Amino acid sequence: MPPPAQHASVPPPAQHASVPPPAQHASVPPPAMLTPSQPPSVGAGGIPIPAMAPVAVFQPASVPPPGQAAQAHARRPSSPEGLAARADGMVRTPSGRFVRGRTTGDELITALFESMHDLHFLRDALDGGQFCLALATEVLPARAAIIHFFDVEKREWVIACTRGKDTTRLLTMRTPESDELLRNAARKRRAIVTPDAASAAAQRYQTLGGSRSMIIAPIMQAGRALGALEIINPLDGMPFTEDEGNAMTYIAEQYAEYLGSRGIVLDRDRIQNAATPR
Repeated sequence: MPPPAQHASVPPPAQHASVPPPAQHASVPPPAMLTPSQPPSVGAGGIPIPAMAPVAVFQPASVPPPGQAAQAHARRPSSPEGLAARADGMVRTPSGRFVRGRTTGDELITALFESMHDLHFLRDALDGGQFCLALATEVLPARAAIIHFFDVEKREWVIACTRGKDTTRLLTMRTPESDELLRNAARKRRAIVTPDAASAAAQRYQTLGGSRSMIIAPIMQAGRALGALEIINPLDGMPFTEDEGNAMTYIAEQYAEYLGSRGIVLDRDRIQNAATPR
């Protein structure tokens, strides 16, 4: 019999490769040294927490740089009446008080639309007229503002309301129907803007010391002239614009609607008394 087959020898199990030790984390550089006056804060595990670097806070400048301010002031023409216009848009009234400059663009229309509602709560044509002049000169600061009523019987324009320094002396002043500026505004049924009004020679302008720029807006009802709203000489010295003329047309239209239920006032005593401080 043949000898039994020999089993192949089995090699000993392979030795497991040695596992390398876990990688060491890169060392973290120590935080920047702090000055002795700022001791480091200590977090969990006793690790120092670096101090935050100071953050600069920029404060807006209260006034523009001198060069820019001078340029802005130079663009505003000086007023013959000495009514200064500052670089920030504020203007000085004849009494020496500084007020906000002109309201423009959408802000102008919004201001008028929101304010004119109060007109209908006033007592009579004279109170309403003072309200309209106050509003007009608030959005467009001016040397003077006037409301004329038209006396149909005498064919004359009568100054019934005024606003501005020393303008009360104009009250009850009468102007012929033929006054070119008032007549043209009534014919066109919208405000007439005169950017350069130096040649205007009416007595009211002479009383105010002359005219430079003006807006005259007719106060019309059913095609008939009830009067006119006039604003004269902007305080910043810049001429009035067509957009500002449209704004005055809006005031005049609202005032005409108001007068439709209250009528105009031509009586001299009532006009003078309404201007007297109560």
